[in-house]
Amino acid sequence: MVAWKDVETIAWDMQQNADYKKFIHRHLLSPAAKDDRQSVYSRAKASCPLTQGAFCAELVDLLRDAGKGPSLAPLPSIPAPPSAK
Repeated sequence: MVAWKDVETIAWDMQQNADYKKFIHRHLLSPAAKDDRQSVYSRAKASCPLTQGAFCAELVDLLRDAGKGPSLAPLPSIPAPPSAK
């Protein structure tokens, strides 16, 4: 998940198997994954496949609301380019 490859398969597997989903969530919230949380959070916010919006939103909520480890800062916003007049 940290490499954010084949997100659709991970999302499908988690949807089909509640125990697997619990395992992934517990791992993401565990001290062992503290270095990975920011990466997964950022990728879920910025690189979510179009078909996996609910999956990514759930990950973002889980990691944002976890209250464990380092705080997860929001991604910076990019200002819109000036409009041509």
